[in-house]
Amino acid sequence: TELDHLKNSIEVFRLLIGAGMLKEAASHYFGELANSLMYSVGAYGDVVELLEELLHAAGEEPWKALGARPASYVMGGLGIALSHTGEVEKARALEAQTIALDLAEKDWVNLSIEIRNLSMGRGLATGICGLELSLELAKKAGNASGEAIAHLSLAHAEASCGRYDDAKRLLEKFRSYPTPGRTVYQRGDAEVLAASIALEEGTLTEAQLADGEAISRTANNLGGQKEFHILRARWEIERENLDAALASADAAVEIVRRTGERAGLPFSLRALALARLGRAEEAREALGQASNTYYSAEACFELGYIEAAKTVAIKAFVAAWDDGPPYAYAADL
Repeated sequence: TELDHLKNSIEVFRLLIGAGMLKEAASHYFGELANSLMYSVGAYGDVVELLEELLHAAGEEPWKALGARPASYVMGGLGIALSHTGEVEKARALEAQTIALDLAEKDWVNLSIEIRNLSMGRGLATGICGLELSLELAKKAGNASGEAIAHLSLAHAEASCGRYDDAKRLLEKFRSYPTPGRTVYQRGDAEVLAASIALEEGTLTEAQLADGEAISRTANNLGGQKEFHILRARWEIERENLDAALASADAAVEIVRRTGERAGLPFSLRALALARLGRAEEAREALGQASNTYYSAEACFELGYIEAAKTVAIKAFVAAWDDGPPYAYAADL
């Protein structure tokens, strides 16, 4: 789904706001429009614009105009979009408001979701504690989809810490539940995690990558497609297939540029592939948009920037250390 195909639906949303039908506007947004904008198109900037319009119309206490749960959905959705566009402080302020609202309403289902969202943007130690609380709340509320997605999120966190057996166990637990709806789970995300673990364990295959890519494409999961491009680029770099690695890095970069997401890893991978291919000028340009990763450090080294490589490597190590073992990004240490 391209953004042009959503123009009519966006126009209806704005007409409802203009008519003062704010509850109806929120209900309209949180149907297929929200899923398409966030997950199929990745139009994070447009999501921010639309939801800020709705909250502005709803006033300083939007729950009074929208109702508690719709207001929580709107603030939570806006917070996620702001995180994607790099506006972290604004996102955290909204997260705090949303959690306070859910607590006041004793809305354990929504609170579980918001705590999970909050936990995903924190350090590993704090994040895992938050995800365990999210799981407990989902169980308390009898919310099976919340339980499922909490298990998947915990699997991601355990994999980040290098505890791959625990991660695989949690992934299988996720798969034992009915597949959650698209508002909380995008088909292909579990396959991304499984492939990430396989890459770290040295067992990733072309078949596993191709299967996961196909699932993400069929589900219009743009974020999943980006992650598979990144995984394939990393895999091809390990195998020294530099042209293939560059093609996959470029595909990930194209998605990042299209969505406006703040993501430097695809540029790091592009820079390293270009540097090893002897395309120094293009590699330097890619480094200007890259994040401080070991791929960036290696690209600097390939280009002969030894001191820059040391500086970037140290920054990458500090980021990977996170809260310190056992709450560190094990693969990057």
